[in-house]
This record gives sequence, structure tokens and C-alpha cells, in this order.
Amino acid sequence: MDLIAALDQTWSSIRELLRSLDPRGWDSPTACSEWTVRDMAAHLGAVEGGFLGFEQPPTPDGWTTPHTGVDAWTAQGVAARRDWSTDQLIDEVDRVAETRLAQLRGLDDDGWKERTMGPLGETTMRGLSEIRLLDVYIHLLDMRSGLGRPLAVEGEPEALGGCVQRAVQLSPWGAAKKAHLGDGTRIRLHLYGPSATTADVVVAGGRGSLATPEGDVDDTVEGPAPAYLLLVTGREDLVEDVGGICAMGEAATALFDHYRFF
Repeated sequence: MDLIAALDQTWSSIRELLRSLDPRGWDSPTACSEWTVRDMAAHLGAVEGGFLGFEQPPTPDGWTTPHTGVDAWTAQGVAARRDWSTDQLIDEVDRVAETRLAQLRGLDDDGWKERTMGPLGETTMRGLSEIRLLDVYIHLLDMRSGLGRPLAVEGEPEALGGCVQRAVQLSPWGAAKKAHLGDGTRIRLHLYGPSATTADVVVAGGRGSLATPEGDVDDTVEGPAPAYLLLVTGREDLVEDVGGICAMGEAATALFDHYRFF
């Protein structure tokens, strides 16, 4: 996966989308039910700027949130920008995108392995970049959906490919830890269309792994790769927009129902 190309595609599309909005567009809802497009732009700038060490604006006096942990942090970033103009929001998104991409383009092999903090704790620069790609790309699709625009999943092929790759790579975790499937489970993922892939999810010794497809299986998850990505990122309402997806077999249905990133 070319992370730099994937992030460049995604940030470029987000910046283009924000510049295309009229006042009504900024107030459109998104697939994140608490946030409008305006809020999503604030979130994108706040989170990326936070990881880059940018100075953050204060939250309004008396502000509170029912959320905890990472969700409270992201809600705080949105609240702190509630009174910003759309020009300010666009400017921050521009700055964080350009700064992050310049930083990544300057990394050598050791730089990608350097330890840094991510949303769930310490990781590497590559690990953080993979997490950030998933976040910004899915939020791009959230905004397109809220605005009533085509999801256009073919428009950022590197970004889609990287996110689908992550969704597939974490499927064994989804099978063992989220769906609690037992030893001997074997589920075939047959994902076609853009970023197509086929792999078997196997559970053995209480742990999941990916394996080369082998033999006939009773359990399959089948559909377009973008639909699988939207399903496991909790965007069930958008799955049919990219062709739908189905599960066949008890174990596959359990994975289908319970494997979610967030």
C-alpha cells in the first residue's frame, strides 16, 4: 500500500469537496449522526492537527459531553471550532493535510518505524498513518453521503485499497474477539469489484488468522469490497449504495453482524 498516495488522494478530495459547498451544504447531516458537514470538517482539522502538535483552540465555557475517552477528545475538538467561519475550517484542513503529507514524504525506512502516539496508544508512524487513512477516507464518504452525492468509491483507488486491506487484515480479530467464533471456524471472504480480494478467515487456538482460500467452505461473506469496508466501519446504511453484501452460513453471519471497527 502506498500510504502517501492514499492520503494525498483522500485529503485532496476532502479539500475539493469543502470548497464546493454552499451554506446549505455546510449544514447537511452526515453518516455520523451527531455531526454536520461543518462539524466533520472541524473534526478532521482538529484530530490531524492534534497529532501534529498544532496549538488547539479552547473549548467554550461550560462545555460538557456525555462521551468518554477518544470520543470525548474528538467531541471537544469539534466544540472548540463551533464558532469558526467556513474559511477558517478550510484553512485548517489545508494546513494539516499539507503538513502531514510533507512530513511523510520526508521519512526514510527508519522514520516509518519511529514510535509515536496514536488514538489507542503508542504505535509507529506507519501504524498511525494507516489509522488516519481509515478515518479521513471514511469521513470523506460520510460527507458525500450527507450531501446526497455519489460515494464515488472508484475516485480514490489507493485510499480505498488501503482501507479495504485493513478491513480484511483485521477480520480474524473480528472473528475471534468480536464475533467470538470457535476453533475450526473457516469463513471465505469473496470481495469483488474495486480493491477485490479473496481470503479465508480461520480461527484456531482461540486466535484468528488469514489463510489462502482452500477447499469448499460452508460460510462465506460475498459482495463488493467497498461494501465490506462500509459494513465493518459501522456504515450499514451506506452498504447498499455500493452494491450490498451478504453472508451465508452461521459463522459468516456472526462475523457479518459483530465485526465492527467502531
